[in-house]
Amino acid sequence: MAKLEELFTGKLYSIQKKVKEKTGADLKIAFDDLQSNTQYSVNGTKPGWAASMIKIPVLIATFRAIDAGRLSLEDELSIDHRFTLDPTSEISYRQQGSTATVTELANYMILASCNESTNMLADRIGIPFINSTMQELNCSATRMSHLIYQMAPLEDPGIDGTSSNTTTAEEMTSLMKRIYRSELASPASCTRMRQILENDPALEYGRASVNHFLQASLPRGTLVGAKCGVLGDDIMETGVINGDYALTVMLNKLSSAAGGAGVISAISEAVYQRYYHDQLPSVNGDRERV
Repeated sequence: MAKLEELFTGKLYSIQKKVKEKTGADLKIAFDDLQSNTQYSVNGTKPGWAASMIKIPVLIATFRAIDAGRLSLEDELSIDHRFTLDPTSEISYRQQGSTATVTELANYMILASCNESTNMLADRIGIPFINSTMQELNCSATRMSHLIYQMAPLEDPGIDGTSSNTTTAEEMTSLMKRIYRSELASPASCTRMRQILENDPALEYGRASVNHFLQASLPRGTLVGAKCGVLGDDIMETGVINGDYALTVMLNKLSSAAGGAGVISAISEAVYQRYYHDQLPSVNGDRERV
């Protein structure tokens, strides 16, 4: 782990300072080795807007509710288009009052980043349950304050009264690690969550699409289970690589979200190289390497 320690204590600290100086953005990074429990972070405890990464806590709380017998994957929830922010999956095009199963909603929530699916699940289990689940898992900065649609009412003041859906890089990395180690829900529920995060072809996803910034510069065939988030000037992703390590990269208040995707991919590539002790050719030859 010497190469990784050097990366996190040297180059990435320098990069986050440069990013802050040039763009005003807060760069937050957290790494956790699932095998050795070795952890590194840069600004990893600093909270920021979670964007669509908040769907990871909703996923976890949903499966813990299933484990508790409050609902099942086969349960059908009524489509309610009050919850539509933008049409990101076929759920948004289904007739008002028709139904979708919890299985469909969980799949679309993660793989199509469907806000309506997220809202239906969060409304069903309740934002207080989601937040109490995060508290129980020692992730107190990971909070859902409101559903994801225009003029959604505030249901929780958020950390420090931010009225926002928030998290930290370290907490999100911890949640992903514990999904993969089957530590925060039943083994069956953790297995299903991993399948969804990895877009396992054995599951039916209804043409849902996956876009991983963490995977963009990694070798073909690398197994990534992840959830990204883009909201205005915030861009981020949390994921687990090959089942070996968890990594979260967050850029909050970035002047250009498009440029942020390249930063996340470059950091992911640098971590991958040092973790596996292999210098790989860059996928994009004209892109600056970390």
